[in-house]
Amino acid sequence: MALLNEDESRSGKFKKNAKPLINQLLAQCFSIENSLRDSKQIKLLEKAQVIEKLEDEICYDEGFVSECMAYGLASLLCADDDKPMSNAMGAEFEMLKRKHMVASFEDIKNHY
Repeated sequence: MALLNEDESRSGKFKKNAKPLINQLLAQCFSIENSLRDSKQIKLLEKAQVIEKLEDEICYDEGFVSECMAYGLASLLCADDDKPMSNAMGAEFEMLKRKHMVASFEDIKNHY
């Protein structure tokens, strides 16, 4: 709500759509979460997390969720009402996803 400069009086409209949109973001960010886990040598997730209610805890990296996913959710929530705001939030989301993605390296086998 803060990213969209909205107050609590309009939050009902956004809360109605938030759960499926959060689940969409969790699926979209699944590979990034596993790249972060792999870099920290933490057990990888087998599938993307799904929340049942808005109060559920998200088990993804706290820094990634708080810094990045909020922009993705803001972009999706305002997509119908404010295209320029949605595009700006979406661009920030994509930039932050790239920032958090961790590459994994493997040795190249010499076949010669």
